[in-house]
Amino acid sequence: MIRQFAFLYITFILSYSSLGQTNDIGKELQHIIAHRPTDPNLYLKKLKRFDVYLNQLSRKDQFNYMEQLIKVYGSELHDFKKALGKTNQFSSLYSNSAAHRSFSELLKCKVYLSAPDHSTSALEAIEKALGKKTIESPFGIEDLEAANLYSYSLTQNKNYYKALKIQERILSEIILPNHLPFSQNQLELALTFSRLEKTDSCLYYLYRSLEHADLEKNDSSIAQSSFELGMFLKYSSDKKKALNYLLRSYNRITFISDDSKRVKLCKVIGELYKLENNAELALRFKEQELRYVDSLKTNEKSRLDAIYSYQLNKKREKHLNTQSAFIKATEKINWGLAGFISFGLLLIFFLIRGRKKKYIRIDTKNGIGAIVEQLKNPDSELPKEKEKIIHELISDLQQSVSSKNWEDFEIEFSQKHPAFQIKLEASHPKLSSNERKLCMCLAENLTTKDISPLTGQNAHAINIARGRLRKKLGIDHKDLPIPEYLSQFL
Repeated sequence: MIRQFAFLYITFILSYSSLGQTNDIGKELQHIIAHRPTDPNLYLKKLKRFDVYLNQLSRKDQFNYMEQLIKVYGSELHDFKKALGKTNQFSSLYSNSAAHRSFSELLKCKVYLSAPDHSTSALEAIEKALGKKTIESPFGIEDLEAANLYSYSLTQNKNYYKALKIQERILSEIILPNHLPFSQNQLELALTFSRLEKTDSCLYYLYRSLEHADLEKNDSSIAQSSFELGMFLKYSSDKKKALNYLLRSYNRITFISDDSKRVKLCKVIGELYKLENNAELALRFKEQELRYVDSLKTNEKSRLDAIYSYQLNKKREKHLNTQSAFIKATEKINWGLAGFISFGLLLIFFLIRGRKKKYIRIDTKNGIGAIVEQLKNPDSELPKEKEKIIHELISDLQQSVSSKNWEDFEIEFSQKHPAFQIKLEASHPKLSSNERKLCMCLAENLTTKDISPLTGQNAHAINIARGRLRKKLGIDHKDLPIPEYLSQFL
C-alpha cells in the first residue's frame, strides 16, 4: 500500500513539473511573438529554438508558432519551398488530428497566397480546411479566419460573385457588431462590390464600414475605411467631401501599415488641395509624400537586404556542411585520386613499353601541375585515342581545381559586397550565370590571367566573353571601362 502511494505521488510530482515546464515554454514563445525584432532573420533564429519543444506546447501555442514561422519564411523572406516544407512537416506530425489537418491546410493557403501565381492552389487548400462548410454547413466563430481567407482566395482568382456570397454569409452567420470587427468585413464587402462595378452597393457598405469602425473605436479600421471612402468619392463631383474623409484617414496614418498606401494618400490630398488653389497645403502634402517615398525606398532596401542575408546564410550553411563532409572524406578522396593517377601512369607506362617508345618521366615532387605539363609533352608520341583519354583526365583535374577556387572567391566576394548580385540582377536581369561570374571578377579589377584559374577558361575565351558582356551591359569600352561601370553595384 505504501509503495503504491509513493508511486502515485512521484507520478503526480513529475506530471506537475512537466506541466509547469510546458507553461513556461509557452509563455516564453508568446513573449517573443509579442516583442518580435524587426529583422526577420533574427526573429527566425529566436523561433527556431522552439523546434525541439513543439510536442510540449499547447495546441494554441503550436498554431501560433507555426503561423509565425510560415509568415517569416513565406511573406518576409520569400522562401516559398521552405514555408511549404514546414507546413507539410507539421501536417505529417499530427496526421491523426482533424483539427491539426485543418490548420495545416489553412497554413498552406497562406503560403500559396504569399507566392505569385499560386492562387488556385491557395483556393484548393482553404476549401480542404473548411470542408463541407464551404457549401452546406454554416460557419462558426472558430471559422472566421478561414472564411475570410476563403473570400480573399476567391477574390485572387477573380471569382468575385462567389466571394461576395461568402462575405455576406460571414456577416450573417458569424459577425456580431458588439463582438467582432464588423467594420473590416463590411469594408471587404464594399471592395468586392467595387470590383464588380456595383457603385451604389459599394458606397453603401463603405459608409456602414466607417460607421461601425467609429462604434468599435478602432483606429486602424477608421483609417482604412476613411481612405477607401475618400478615394471612392474623389471620382465623384463632391471633391470637398472626399478631402474630408482622406484627411480623417491621414490623422490616423500611423495605423496604415502599407507604405505605398501612405504615399498614395498624401499624393491625392495634395492634388485635391491643388484643385482648391491652396498652394501652401498642396506643397506641404507633396513634401510629406516625398518623405514617405524615401521611407518606402529605405524599407524596401531593408527588405531586400534581409532576403539577401537569409539567402547568403543558407549558402554559407550549405557550404559549411559540404566542407565538413569534404574534410571527413579528404583522406579517402586523396587515396582515390592517387590511385587513379597511378593507374593512369601505369597504363601509359605499359602502352609505351609495348610499342617500344620512350618512357614518360614524371616529376612527382612538383605535384599535379608537373604531371599535367609532362602529359601535355608531345615527345610522348602516344596514339591519338590514348591521347584523348589523357586530355580528358587533364581537363577533369583542371576543372576540379577551378571549381574549388571559384567557390572560395564567391564566398569572399559575397561577404565583401552582399548587395552586388541583387543590384546587378535588378539592372540587367538577362545576364547568364557565367556572365554574372565574369561581372564579379571584373568588379574586383581582376586581369584575364587572374580570371582564368577561377573559371577554367583560357584567355581567348575570356576576352570573347568580355566583349559580349560589354554589349549586354550597353557600354562602350572607350567611354567607360567595364570595371568602372560595375563599381556602382558594389
